[in-house]
Amino acid sequence: MKHYNLQLKTISAITTVVLFLITASFTLAQTETQLRPKTLDAREVRKSVQYPSNVKQIQTSNNKTTNTRKRNTDARKANVKKVRKNIKDGTRTIQYKETTRPRSFFNKIRNVFKRRQSTDRLQNNRKRNPVERELKSKDQKINRVSKLLNNVKREMEAATSRLKKLSKRIESRIVKFEKRGIDMTEARRLLKVSRNDIEKAVENINAAIKNAKEVFRTGTSTSRNSFGSVVSELARAKINLRKAYKSLIEVISVMKTSISNNQKTNNIKTDNTN
Repeated sequence: MKHYNLQLKTISAITTVVLFLITASFTLAQTETQLRPKTLDAREVRKSVQYPSNVKQIQTSNNKTTNTRKRNTDARKANVKKVRKNIKDGTRTIQYKETTRPRSFFNKIRNVFKRRQSTDRLQNNRKRNPVERELKSKDQKINRVSKLLNNVKREMEAATSRLKKLSKRIESRIVKFEKRGIDMTEARRLLKVSRNDIEKAVENINAAIKNAKEVFRTGTSTSRNSFGSVVSELARAKINLRKAYKSLIEVISVMKTSISNNQKTNNIKTDNTN
């Protein structure tokens, strides 16, 4: 009996659970149908939407443009039909219309007039202001020449400063080797020659600048003949700088030979002592 009662209880519990699940699913289905959005008709949507006044105006303007285009096309087609009919009948009447020229034609004419006006202005300026033009050209020439001279001066001064630095370094090495007891008389002589050449180059540069200032101060002419002294002084300065550079190279080679000779003499002395 006990076993039978347990079976009845389990069956009743299962039935209650099944009924609960069925009712829950039914309620969920009802809620889904309620929450699901309704499918509206396009006409109803259009009626419900309130368009602003601007949109209506745009629509009417678009309709007007389309209507005008249709009219124009219809008129063209009718005109073409008439012309074809007249050609077939042999009674074609040519109607002369006022042709409108393209813009390119008018632009060409305008450009021609502008060129003529510009040439006329140039000719008038040449006739009116010959003195002013000459003064302007002179000023431009003077500016060009002064810029060129400044560039040359800057390059020459940079070269002289580099050579002076090299000579100082070489002199410090000569003093160092003389303290070790190496003979550097020839190297010192050549260094003196190179320094003299550097000083001459500096003098030539200063003379060229002085002559150029005099030419600009007088301002009589800006031709090559007037700057002949300036060019000659700069050429001499260039030659002296090259000489100074060559003499410095000779100093270095003499120093190397004197150092090697000293090493040889020291080796001979050590061999003799041994």
